[in-house]
Amino acid sequence: MVPLTTPRVLFNMQCVGPFVRTVSDQEGNYRDVVCIGDCDTLVQELTEYLGDWCIVKPPEQIPIPKSLKLALKRKRTEKEMKRKRRKLN
Repeated sequence: MVPLTTPRVLFNMQCVGPFVRTVSDQEGNYRDVVCIGDCDTLVQELTEYLGDWCIVKPPEQIPIPKSLKLALKRKRTEKEMKRKRRKLN
């Protein structure tokens, strides 16, 4: 659970969920932002606005912690072993 002071942003075609209540009560609402429209367009506009500060890297360029790599490898190995056991039975 995140603190109640954590900012939230909703990109959607309409206001939904807890945003309906909090956005309609604008007085005192300092953390919720609702962006109504096409999500792809809205995010593109936001990244253009932020400029170089918001450079998104392709997934292959994002460093993965060694512990996560080992956990994924272990999980993949477990799945392979289960498949092999099924084939033998």
